[in-house]
Amino acid sequence: MYKRFGFVAVVLMGLLLVGLNVFASALEPDPNVWGVVPERVEPSPNAEYVLVTATLHPAPHPEDVMFRYFHRRLEELTNGRATTDYFADGILAPGGDRDLLEQVQSGDIDIARVTDSLIAAVVPGHEVFQAPYLFSDTEHLHRVADSSEFQDLTKDDFTKAGHVYKGTWAFARHLYSTDPIKSLTDLSGVRVRTMEVPVIMDAWQALGAVPTPLPWGEVYTGLQTGLVHAAEGSATAYFSNRMYEVAKHFSAISYMYAPITMIINAKAYNSWPADIREAVDIACQESVELVRELYQTWEYEVFAEMEENGAVIYGPEDIPDLNEWQAAVAKAGVNDDLFRRTGQEYLAIIESYQ
Repeated sequence: MYKRFGFVAVVLMGLLLVGLNVFASALEPDPNVWGVVPERVEPSPNAEYVLVTATLHPAPHPEDVMFRYFHRRLEELTNGRATTDYFADGILAPGGDRDLLEQVQSGDIDIARVTDSLIAAVVPGHEVFQAPYLFSDTEHLHRVADSSEFQDLTKDDFTKAGHVYKGTWAFARHLYSTDPIKSLTDLSGVRVRTMEVPVIMDAWQALGAVPTPLPWGEVYTGLQTGLVHAAEGSATAYFSNRMYEVAKHFSAISYMYAPITMIINAKAYNSWPADIREAVDIACQESVELVRELYQTWEYEVFAEMEENGAVIYGPEDIPDLNEWQAAVAKAGVNDDLFRRTGQEYLAIIESYQ
């Protein structure tokens, strides 16, 4: 467990309130369906079980809303016996997703969302979710992730890693840059920040870019200083982290549908009484359903907000050779190499849920 110091609490509450005042109108769950999601959350002083939860993103990013919803539901389902000590905006993870994963493994964080590319390091089957130009949309990926066939193949690896799997959600990943990128010619030789994931790095290399891994917390300054000239990522992360201030050109290419996975430290989970575990299971399932809905909603609304803040957006109609991007990745055999590593049985599951 992580003990929260007073100044951290003040900083976090300030971030939550500022973020909510500026952006909340773009992301409000339907209260008739989800109830009221609290603007600030504090662990109940009388709770028997305090679960540390964490995300990298500030309010009101979909994952921030999700964890505040989880807090409320857990307290409701347990009549206050269990609560959360929630940390947003990467406060517990200055090194990004890797910090989150390591702290879940160590037990310092009980529940976190971790980019699935790191999950794939301990659960190899999840590497298939990093494949470019494979899934038709986010719903296709969700169907695969939720399927009993896929979960049966990956269950033992989660157990060996000391994690309890609680769901996956996905969103389209695009490209944002300091200069316009509207063709493969524009992309040639450009240093693109990527996650340190072989299949993603292979894809950008096949496209003629120079893939340059950086922790998430260094992306803004990397773009600002010219260490990288572009980065791949979601529209929601681009907007909520104000990337338009340092990279105003946004190419909406939807080259992959990148997943995030919720995990729980297995030792902590198994130490909770059965009724607390059941409440956690229910709250997790509902929270994953909520964040999927929020991502879908905000993906539509956030583009207008981006433009109002100075971003220049290039859609498919502005990138005439977009089919050639997919062809370049296919020609390089990026996904063929991936399924040689993971096994063809994963490809069969993906195709069966088209």
